[in-house]
Amino acid sequence: MKGVVAIIPIGSVQKAFCREVGQIVSDVLDREVEILPEMAQPQYAFNPERGQYHSTSIVRRVGQAINRRKHCLGVGITEVDLFMPDLNFVFGEADRHERALVISLARLMPTYYGNAPDHARMMRRAVAETLHEIGHVLCLTHCQNESCAMFFSNTLSDTDRKRSSYCDPCRERIRKEADF
Repeated sequence: MKGVVAIIPIGSVQKAFCREVGQIVSDVLDREVEILPEMAQPQYAFNPERGQYHSTSIVRRVGQAINRRKHCLGVGITEVDLFMPDLNFVFGEADRHERALVISLARLMPTYYGNAPDHARMMRRAVAETLHEIGHVLCLTHCQNESCAMFFSNTLSDTDRKRSSYCDPCRERIRKEADF
């Protein structure tokens, strides 16, 4: 049985955007994608001192939402700005044990940097970061290939260099090792 990717819009993220991300993820992974009911804005994860949301707390809720179904992987997509302790921000976070992840669109949006909206660029970034975090859930570590989705994004320009796919060695490792 092939695994299912369950995408959960969190807060104000539109289901149509999630469906668009899901279609590309489905094509790359050759897996079914379901869009689950949206979750509310994650106020439980808000840190008022930082003005950001703790990503680990959100990943746990995404894991609870998929209820650890055996062949399911949960993807939360939010527009809130995420952080992890000791880091200024994160584009996303994954937890292999929870089989869940979250990505934030906040710093992937061209408008965050004062640029005009650009749906195509936003979509490429969102898919690359979604595939990156899915890779961590499935078994992958960071890749040295700058165009692979598993390349570590320390900056937005790193994300922009990545393709919305895995390099051949990463794809082969998922095929061999992932229980998905």
